[in-house]
This record gives sequence, structure tokens and C-alpha cells, in this order.
Amino acid sequence: YDYNKAAHSDAEEDPCHRTYCGRGRQCVLMAESGRAECVCQEKCRPSFVPVCGSDGRFYENHCEVYRTACLERRRIYVVHSKDCFFKGQSGHSELRL
Repeated sequence: YDYNKAAHSDAEEDPCHRTYCGRGRQCVLMAESGRAECVCQEKCRPSFVPVCGSDGRFYENHCEVYRTACLERRRIYVVHSKDCFFKGQSGHSELRL
């Protein structure tokens, strides 16, 4: 069995292999058309690396910032400010330093 050939042919057959969706988004194959389409990321890997978003909210990691931006259809980026760590937004965790 030629694993290199199998991996290569899988990559050629999977349209998502060639599709870059950007931060906070993921590629999915549409069942009815078989085409690649970018959608908001369903979930992020669990990792606690706290960051502040430009919306003043606290996020558990970079992925959550960009996922939220996608879901809310607005631009949110990571800011390097400690202000939001002390605000305590409703519905979001707080970090006490």
C-alpha cells in the first residue's frame, strides 16, 4: 500500500484542502453540492491563554476572539490592554491578576 499516493489523492479530492477560510472560520464540504464553503468555526480547542478583544471583552484565547467576530459579523481583534481583564463583562469570565 502506498501511503504517499493515498495521502496525495485524498488531498486532491478534498476541496477544503485547497481552501483558506481565515481566522475564526473553517472549511466544510456542503452535502448537496460537494463544494467547499467557509463557515464560522463551530468551536475552538480548549486552551486558556487570555486575551482582550477590541470590543472590550475578555476571551479565553485568540481563537475565541476571531470565532466571535465571525459569528457577530464584525471586526474584532486582539488588543494588548489589561483594562478588559478587570471590567467583568456579563456572560464572560473575569481574570483577576
